[in-house]
Amino acid sequence: MEEFEQEDGISLLDIIKLMFSRKLLLLIITVSIGLVGTIAILFGVNNIRSKYVSEFRYSDQNLNDGKYIDGAVFNYGELLTSSNLVRIKASNSKFDSIDITKLIESNGISINRTVEEKDNVITDIYYSIVAEKKYFSSKNQAKEFIEAIANTALENNTNKVKYLDYDTNLTSFKSATTLDSKVRFLKSQYEFIETSYDNLMSLYNNCVIQSKNKSLAAYVSEFKNAFSLQNSVDTLYGNLLKNAYVLDYDNRIEEYEAIYNTYLSLYESKNSKINELKTLINDTIQTIPDAKLTRYYEEIIKTSNEKRECQEMAIYYANVLGKIDPSDPTYVERATQAESEEFDKDVIAVKNKLVEYTNVLKDVETEILTDNNNVYYSKTNVIYVTENINFIIAVAASLVIGFVVGCITNVILDHNKLTNKPSKKEEDAE
Repeated sequence: MEEFEQEDGISLLDIIKLMFSRKLLLLIITVSIGLVGTIAILFGVNNIRSKYVSEFRYSDQNLNDGKYIDGAVFNYGELLTSSNLVRIKASNSKFDSIDITKLIESNGISINRTVEEKDNVITDIYYSIVAEKKYFSSKNQAKEFIEAIANTALENNTNKVKYLDYDTNLTSFKSATTLDSKVRFLKSQYEFIETSYDNLMSLYNNCVIQSKNKSLAAYVSEFKNAFSLQNSVDTLYGNLLKNAYVLDYDNRIEEYEAIYNTYLSLYESKNSKINELKTLINDTIQTIPDAKLTRYYEEIIKTSNEKRECQEMAIYYANVLGKIDPSDPTYVERATQAESEEFDKDVIAVKNKLVEYTNVLKDVETEILTDNNNVYYSKTNVIYVTENINFIIAVAASLVIGFVVGCITNVILDHNKLTNKPSKKEEDAE
């Protein structure tokens, strides 16, 4: 034991004995500090350093693609704008105690978007909201507040569903005064319905419309079958050109002449644009051989289609006005007023059929978008706590600190027992 004993006769064993000299006091101090420390950690330290985290996914693929259902841009950062947080606080009296200004100024809340990929294929997209615990009065308050933030995108989608425009072409049809404009609006409406179904199929696959227990593919098939023969808009357009149907020709010659000249000008304009794009492509290739020119090629294709339509309408009006020689292959004899009125009845019949199927599309799309307008959380309780000292560690750490303080207190209180003890030299002298 000599190696533990100092020159003045005080050994480590003496100090250890002194630490436990007042066992009751040691117990009281250990328990007291343990209790106070545990409370301080759980309700003080944890409240300052802990954070609430929520991970969630949107079921609507549009949101995951960065857009709302109407095509408007969805930027997930907009969920945490000052205006949105203030709006959410005002929406529920439970949030009155949340200081939005401090929450924002201290960067006490944040949001991130995570995209997981495997073999260059996106396998998952989810969002994470992290909020500092100290800004909330309770876990339940934080949970409801974060839910309200995530639901903002759903609310915007719901509002947009109510105002989706399905009838633009049909509204324009009502104000159209020429047969060709009526037919072209019907063609555009048909293409709109067709494209809308294609988009729904690409986003939601062959989902089932629950209210009718009917698949999306069945609706698409019914729509196309309804316009494949008798109500075909392409046949309607072809008949217009082939027979030069026109209403009230004698009283509207000047109007038709002006329209004809407009189409000629548009034709030349489109042709010039195509030539300019071709020249630009050739010049770019010579300067930058590896340049990506997809956008320019797509523009040429689009403009070429527009040029063809302008050419078709110019020939149509040329036939209406009798400007084409009968020997010309493009010549068509203008239809009589009676024939044109009968054709107009066919146009109205197709319009009525398109109105019917436009309403069907509206009902189908509304139900699909509503059913898929949801948010799913990774945790059943929506949020979980991070950077939090758990109960067991808090208790253990506090008791250890309490025990150390108790030992030190005993040594301080009874240090005289050490100083009054005879030194080893004195014992030897005796």
